[in-house]
Amino acid sequence: MRVPETVGSVAVDSRSILEAVCRRLAGEPGESPGPISLTAVRDHPHSSTGLIRMATRSGALDLIAKTLASCDGLADGKIQQVEREHRAMVECTRIFHGVPTLRVPRPVAYFPDLQAVVMEKVAGRLLSEVLRQARFWPRRATVERVAHACRLCGQWLKHLQDASRTLAPAATLDLVRPCEAALTNLAVPPRPAVSPAFVASVRSHVLDLWRRLEGRDVPVAATHGGLAPYNVVVAPDGHSVTVIDFASFRVDAVEFDYLKFRTRLEMLAQGPSFRRRVIERLLQAFDEGYGPPVDVESPVARLLSIRLALDQMAVFVEVNASPDASLRRRLALRRRFQVQYRQLSRACRS
Repeated sequence: MRVPETVGSVAVDSRSILEAVCRRLAGEPGESPGPISLTAVRDHPHSSTGLIRMATRSGALDLIAKTLASCDGLADGKIQQVEREHRAMVECTRIFHGVPTLRVPRPVAYFPDLQAVVMEKVAGRLLSEVLRQARFWPRRATVERVAHACRLCGQWLKHLQDASRTLAPAATLDLVRPCEAALTNLAVPPRPAVSPAFVASVRSHVLDLWRRLEGRDVPVAATHGGLAPYNVVVAPDGHSVTVIDFASFRVDAVEFDYLKFRTRLEMLAQGPSFRRRVIERLLQAFDEGYGPPVDVESPVARLLSIRLALDQMAVFVEVNASPDASLRRRLALRRRFQVQYRQLSRACRS
């Protein structure tokens, strides 16, 4: 692919950058025989996306352009992140080639100086929206349709790991630092969210688990890093899933994506909308797709489970400090915080 000329570090808004992406696409040989238009722009906390309509010989084609550029300028770190996301999609396109039920967005273009990557727009609904069909008292057929989407997610993860699985020293994994950082945030004075005894107990348990891994090799694989219902698109016919947003793609412990997805499902059971029996069926379907489940009692899995729990507790602290958060959201996160607190306290005493 032709590398575009550098535009420098001039501060520009997201729409201007996405309009520049359209101009670059129009200048790419063979990309488009007709007009290109930017039809919508959405700003997110750490990125902006634009919907692009491109005329092709076979008709109109919708694309998604994602940029990390902001008014802070074009930082090298962000350029590296966009490059990582583009490379991840290229590699995963190769891995999932020929598997029609398991997909990733097809990368179209990469413009490092604009901190932008362009990909195909995927048709369908986010799994987080599909899951709402299983709230309250759903029919069995409805639960099974949602369960099938979860089963496909398990298959997607297994296929990715089978293509990239290897062994690596445990010392190469970042397992302790995120736990320590989360504990520090939760214990910030003058109003810490947790007691000093809780921090000491969790920290001691984390270090004990880490000592068990000293000198050992552990299974690692390509890791999406954000495998959760909000990053999975279910096709309109329900027969395929597409995993999106590869900003956190890396090599990590095989347990990470597995536990991340299961944790997000289990969180649904902590509120009033989902029956526990329904969530258990969705978890079972995910495991059916994945195959033999991860050993959740292994030191790596337990360290990652602690990290994910602490991350969720930190979300409550962050939202609770925001004046814009609704009372309903505060209460839901408080309930989740209390569940995680009790579970971690028991786990660290065992």
